[in-house]
Amino acid sequence: SIHSLPMISTHLIASFALLGLVLSQDPSVPLTTTAPQCRCADIDECSAQMAKETDRCKKDEACVNILKETGGDTGKIVKCLDEEHKVMTSIEKCVKEAVGGMGCTNDAVPKNLTIPLVPIVEIPQDGPSRSRRSAPLEAPPQLSQFLVCVDQCSITPQPSTRSRRSAVACAYKLQCALESPDERIQAAFVECEKKLNINPEKRMKESCECLKEAGISSLKCE
Repeated sequence: SIHSLPMISTHLIASFALLGLVLSQDPSVPLTTTAPQCRCADIDECSAQMAKETDRCKKDEACVNILKETGGDTGKIVKCLDEEHKVMTSIEKCVKEAVGGMGCTNDAVPKNLTIPLVPIVEIPQDGPSRSRRSAPLEAPPQLSQFLVCVDQCSITPQPSTRSRRSAVACAYKLQCALESPDERIQAAFVECEKKLNINPEKRMKESCECLKEAGISSLKCE
């Protein structure tokens, strides 16, 4: 779910999970754990607070230096990633309006969920549409590294500020779990893409061309 260029925020969410959850190579270490399901109100509050830190963190020197390794124009690359994030945000808003919270609960006492220690298989925030993974593009690793850097920066408490961003990053920060997307959520993603006139294959190509025009010449957008 995290290795193709389209819907670039997929890199962000899954890679962040890898940052925070280190899985030992020791076969005796369990591959799953349990955690209470995240409450939707907590996730919404956390995500809003984290979003406030994003602009600052995109300008963080350590993160910008990662993008410089691509050889492209860092300002233009960030604009491409921002545009992709904007598209995903519109889809997520549509889905939430259709089915309510994605993976979270409104129950006063959340149930416990069994989750993988490195949850990178299905991420509800990024839309489970298979089509956007059908033609993966070889994106430079620096793109996902930059997004991870921004996310890590955004959840690091700053003086007199509280900071977080995506629902999955918030789930990690809040030590709770998001339920895997069911058929209803998957259907909602497909319907929202249609409603918003978003073609996954077209978006993938547009994202690629934007990044290529920003100076990442290694990309092939055919």
